[in-house]
Amino acid sequence: MSKPFCKIGGGNYQFTSLIIFSLVFFDILSVYLGYRLSIVPRLLLIFSCLVGVLSLGIKVSDLKVICCLLAVVIIQQCASYMILPNMPVTAVIENFGIIIKIFSFPVVLLWIEKLNTKQLLSLKKIIYFSIIVYCISIVISPLLGWSSLHTYGETGRFGYKGIINAGNETAMVLLIACFWTGANYLQEKSFFSLLTFSLMILASLMLGTKGGMLIAITSLLGVFVVNFNKVKLYHKIFLGILIFSLTLYLARWFWDVLYPMLEVSYHYFTSKLTSTSFYGYFNLLISGRDTKLISIISQLEIANYLHLLLGGWPVSLFMVEMDYFDVILLFGLPLGSLIFYFYFYLVFSRLPKTAMHSLFIVIMVIITFLAGHVVLSMLHAPLLAAYIVLSNNRENRLLY
Repeated sequence: MSKPFCKIGGGNYQFTSLIIFSLVFFDILSVYLGYRLSIVPRLLLIFSCLVGVLSLGIKVSDLKVICCLLAVVIIQQCASYMILPNMPVTAVIENFGIIIKIFSFPVVLLWIEKLNTKQLLSLKKIIYFSIIVYCISIVISPLLGWSSLHTYGETGRFGYKGIINAGNETAMVLLIACFWTGANYLQEKSFFSLLTFSLMILASLMLGTKGGMLIAITSLLGVFVVNFNKVKLYHKIFLGILIFSLTLYLARWFWDVLYPMLEVSYHYFTSKLTSTSFYGYFNLLISGRDTKLISIISQLEIANYLHLLLGGWPVSLFMVEMDYFDVILLFGLPLGSLIFYFYFYLVFSRLPKTAMHSLFIVIMVIITFLAGHVVLSMLHAPLLAAYIVLSNNRENRLLY
């Protein structure tokens, strides 16, 4: 029997997969200690993946595109630093940190695509383990009582993000988790896979954000409506009974603990509703990010709006938290639009053309405006890359 061809070297695969496995534990330490220790292994992950891909040579077409974009970005950032007034060195360094986050996903995706079947199966278990830990940490957050596990800190508003450092970054992890476990359920049709999927839905609802609510609803609709004929009748009945039983069991906890938190959230949102007009509700929907955008645009006048052309805006200090606009402010309108398109091109060009995957992409785009931190985050890079590759892999495909 012929030996299977291994594209990525065994040593590089073992080292990189070990880093991916360690990420969730570094996230736990980061939340517990209050320091962003997880940045170190994520930087190592990007470096290790880059080494693995570069070892295959520059023949990889997408690698050529990434290298060209990086070269243009470096020139663009240096030019903006020299041309634009009052650009502190610290802002340039922080901008390069965000650039590394943006390019982390393409690099990790290329690395995973070059794994052989055996390596991919092993990595699938590691990624799936990470997803389960992230979501369980959200569900058990009320029991642990750490303020660092709350989405909104000590404000009293309802929401739990678990061991993920930022609540906005949690939405993308939950989107991948819900659609991944939903795919597993449709493929296996077992009670265990149904319970796992239900756990992800519960975690999304407990996030306490509009994005989390949207993910939970669309995931349920995607599995039980779009794929209605594939779901067993007694599974539908079981899910209904489970939801009803949990509602009764949690009724007292809801009244004693959850209701006061929801009341605080309600008062917060009503205070942010500036008017009952369409604009007032739109402003509430995107959490006032349009106001932040208008404020930043007014500041751009100081540099004669050159930031819109050249980029170089200190995004880490003044962030809109709507990814497209933040990318434009960082790279300028022409280059920023190209990079934003390239990021999503890597997703929709690789995912199979099915109803569920189309829904996944639509929700992913919406999250970039509701929560941001999709393109500008490297937290979910290995999770999203693995989801895409496994969905498109013939032997280990996540079927819908």
